[in-house]
Amino acid sequence: MLPMILNLNLNLDTTISRAWDAFLSIFGKDAETVENKKWIETLTREAFVRARDVQCLGMHTPVLLSEIFQPTRLIQSEPETIAALLTGREWDAPQPQVISLDRFLSKRSNSIIIAGPGWGKTTLLHAVFLHFLCSSDGKVFPILFTLRQTDAVADLQKFVRQLDVIKKRDPERRILLLVDGYDEITSDARKMVSEALFRFSAASVGNYFLTCRDFYEIFDLKAPLFHIMQFTTEDQVRFVTTILRVYGWSANADEMVTDLAKRGLDDLLRHPLLLTLACIAKSSSLNFNAKNIVSLIEAAIQTLVLRWDQGKGLKREGATPLDGTARLKILKRIAFHIELEPVRQQRVVELTRKQLERTRLESLDPLVVLHELAQFYGMLVPMGSKWGFVHRTLQDYLGAQYWVETGLFASDVLKGSVRPDSRTAYAACMMEDATSVMETILKLEDGLPVFADMLMNDAAFDHARIARVIVEFCEKYKGKHYYRRTDEKIECHLADDFVSDASSKFLDYIVQVCGPTRGKTTDTLTSYAIVELVRRKIPLTKVAYSACTKNFARENFGFDVLHKNSSLRLSDVPHL
Repeated sequence: MLPMILNLNLNLDTTISRAWDAFLSIFGKDAETVENKKWIETLTREAFVRARDVQCLGMHTPVLLSEIFQPTRLIQSEPETIAALLTGREWDAPQPQVISLDRFLSKRSNSIIIAGPGWGKTTLLHAVFLHFLCSSDGKVFPILFTLRQTDAVADLQKFVRQLDVIKKRDPERRILLLVDGYDEITSDARKMVSEALFRFSAASVGNYFLTCRDFYEIFDLKAPLFHIMQFTTEDQVRFVTTILRVYGWSANADEMVTDLAKRGLDDLLRHPLLLTLACIAKSSSLNFNAKNIVSLIEAAIQTLVLRWDQGKGLKREGATPLDGTARLKILKRIAFHIELEPVRQQRVVELTRKQLERTRLESLDPLVVLHELAQFYGMLVPMGSKWGFVHRTLQDYLGAQYWVETGLFASDVLKGSVRPDSRTAYAACMMEDATSVMETILKLEDGLPVFADMLMNDAAFDHARIARVIVEFCEKYKGKHYYRRTDEKIECHLADDFVSDASSKFLDYIVQVCGPTRGKTTDTLTSYAIVELVRRKIPLTKVAYSACTKNFARENFGFDVLHKNSSLRLSDVPHL
């Protein structure tokens, strides 16, 4: 089992020296390898510092990763197989397999780790990096590349090029190449990363782990996919217990998890970031009713703002006269104008000064204001000599607010210059009508993840219009789409199930638009929508059910969404 407690207060120079000895034992002391020693040592040192410390929203100071890391389980997506001769079906796949972290690491194979925002992809890679870096046996040399950082793609390519002229010396020793954030770079950059990983794999000197968000196309890599498994109730209690200890709160973890579940937040408690946000929101006296990521982020931020403004149970006095609204405006400006990676201090100082000038508070020291923000909210914090946000989701959300509130987003939408990223998704969710944004996004090559985020966060849009746009999008869908229809039933499978994240109202509209028309796309979308509505125990409207009866005339007609292991008949579908 991956150790839960690592000695992260060790001597870094000694650790890097030992890791370097392991590196040389793999490749030998070739002249080019030795020449690049300082560069690789610098990469390792910076990666260690990034991985060692964790700072969550609301924390005044970072904690060691070993204090907060929870055991991770993965679900392996087995490859689809053709088994028509044996079963009469064109699609057949084994059940997904749950794998513990220690078993996953023992596989020693290339792997792609998939999960949504805040599910712990980066934390997992950091824990694996620290585990092998601090290991005393020296059999694995880990090296970590965080793709959102400037020059990370170029550094990865440079590292892999070195392998072309070096032969592996010791079959018992290997390199573990950890590459984080495939989704956080452009399509062209992702193709370069894929090429580098392919060359690394061909060199036969080790294996790689690559992380990526759901719904992004993985270019030209054939490694098996692993999804991070959602928290069970037991996991939630254990994680909340850790959060309460780290934050210094006196509360009962079991009672907090039970209460959050009673509020209808079950679907939002299944991974670390949202569970942390829920704990923060729950710690206030406010009654919150978050039903999606956007509303939960807002509830947590408002809890932090009100907690400091009202001084509930807190002794620290502010060094400036700023109130919560003024502080948030500064955070929003900085979130919008800086990149996702940490930036030099002078950059955030300049942005803070500009916002203070706009509010006639130019006499305040912007650096004092920044440190107060870090102490009060723990969202934007110093990271060595630089400053950055503790999580990309928080930065994207605050940046989206600035984008919308300044009118810049509406202008960019009119110009068609919005990018397919999380910030666009959050901004669209803050609009009165996001229909035009959705239509624009679904025309882009990388639009599906952003569209899925909009659905998940209940953006306001013309349901019938977007239902028709989805049909057009899926007709050109590049992912795997299995479909088979007989007189008895429909069997279908989409590699990217974005449909199930939609609201119940929109799922009903999908049935209304797609239900009457027979075809691969319309039948599949109808099946997914019906299966999900039945799972939620939501009846079809009269219009939607009438649409179904035009296409599926028999009451015993079946809908079989294969990867959901869900098979039901039209007669099983509740309707008004």
